[in-house]
Amino acid sequence: MCTLTWLTTEFGYQVFFNRDELKSRQRALPPQVHREGAVTYIAPTDPDAGGSWISTNQLGVTLCLLNNYHAVIPSRHNWISRGLLVKGLAQQLTAQAALLDLAQKNLDYFKPFDLLIFSQQDLPLQVSWDGVNLSEKANPVAPITSSSFSTATVIQNRLAHLINAPNLSTDLLRDYHAGHLPEKGPYSVCMHRDDASTVSFSHIQVDDLGATFHYWDGPPCEALGKAPVIIKIAKEDTTYGPKMGQSA
Repeated sequence: MCTLTWLTTEFGYQVFFNRDELKSRQRALPPQVHREGAVTYIAPTDPDAGGSWISTNQLGVTLCLLNNYHAVIPSRHNWISRGLLVKGLAQQLTAQAALLDLAQKNLDYFKPFDLLIFSQQDLPLQVSWDGVNLSEKANPVAPITSSSFSTATVIQNRLAHLINAPNLSTDLLRDYHAGHLPEKGPYSVCMHRDDASTVSFSHIQVDDLGATFHYWDGPPCEALGKAPVIIKIAKEDTTYGPKMGQSA
């Protein structure tokens, strides 16, 4: 029950993410700066399991996790939260390193998911786990949508309204994520149901100067944005080495 879009800019990219959840879940902790190993990253935290659904780090790598409702969930009881994958992968220095790390993990105890990986150097990458196989799709098309409620209808509605939009821009995508087409309810991008709703909106901007995480704690049609959290992009560092395109 989430919607993800993005656009590229002259020096980086922007990511827009609606998180839709059941109203019975605890409210997430807003984005904070974390340190995993030698890498600093920004991520909100799901207090139910301690994981996250979105992160961006000081190397300009952003991760976005959505549930994969197309897959058949195997019968199992001892599941591990998928959000813990995001926090574990957030320390990776490149998109390819994150992909390699994920491919080496035993995913049998994780429910199906789609993971989108963004970086300044590479095209967006979609990695899908269906409970049996891990597959990759380079340069996927936005929006990426997941919903446990009338899945095909929700995806069709959200895709149609973006395809019919003019050239993408920051303002257009912000409006799209706060929008209620065809009407305010279960099929709109800013989703509203009796038992669930859009509970937050994240907007991440990455360029050569830094990664900026804007966060709305609540439906974007109602909530006020919190003060952005910013980290600088590591360009040259004895730990990471030169950035791609720079000489050593």
